Amino acid sequence: MWDVLVRRELRPLIDDLKGKKTGYADAYAQLQRDPCAIYPPGKDGDDGRPFAYRLSGPLRPKVCGTRLKRDHRLAFSMQLPESDDVDGIVIVLYVGPRNHSYRPQDIWTIVHDLFEIESPPEDHLRPPCCDGELPHIDQDELDEFMTRLSRLVRGR
Repeated sequence: MWDVLVRRELRPLIDDLKGKKTGYADAYAQLQRDPCAIYPPGKDGDDGRPFAYRLSGPLRPKVCGTRLKRDHRLAFSMQLPESDDVDGIVIVLYVGPRNHSYRPQDIWTIVHDLFEIESPPEDHLRPPCCDGELPHIDQDELDEFMTRLSRLVRGR
């Protein structure tokens, strides 16, 4: 089992999902079970699809994402466990719509802006989240990210 941390700064974004049938609760439950899960192969013989994928570009070492329903995404990172009874800590960073037609409202543009990193112009490659080293965010960087997120949410 994994601990899933949803900081108070995210509450308004999660509250906005109510009634939209995005599947947030199902994704949250899967993050608790195993953020590194691979779904079984499909009927056409393809490899299993990962539950979560790694972002491309400068956020690759830090951020993974997963698809929700209704064209929404959930961005998260990880930290080492604080006790031996959990596998690790999943930190939800942002949840919102994927908006290809208007980048300022697109989750990945917003996440890059909150990290103060320019969003890569090319599409994300989406390798499995847990291939190689797990994504990781240190506490200072998380605190800075959440401070910027809090300002963004207050300004909406």
